[in-house]
Amino acid sequence: MHIGPSRPQPDLVRIRAIKEVLRAQLGLTDADTLTVAELACLDSECAPIETVLGLMRPGSPQLQHRLHKPSSEVSIEDLADACAAWRAAVERPKVDDAHDTGQGNLRNST
Repeated sequence: MHIGPSRPQPDLVRIRAIKEVLRAQLGLTDADTLTVAELACLDSECAPIETVLGLMRPGSPQLQHRLHKPSSEVSIEDLADACAAWRAAVERPKVDDAHDTGQGNLRNST
């Protein structure tokens, strides 16, 4: 049963693009699980819709990053912030490897 006004469905193309940028920038493998979800926030002090990024890696604690906006408003700067927040917990490729594969610059990934 749905109560209240309906909200637009998330843009799946946009969700996939967010995942691709994060996966490339963090050097994730097929063993890693990355989630992007839009959730309703019922707290009066937060945005009505927030985008929650999740990262699950074998043998590591789950990481989460919340963006207080719908996925349609997530910017490349927001994704850079998520990468920076997670970077200490994620093994990164060498700088030369990232540069050689085109993964060194988040702005070029979109």
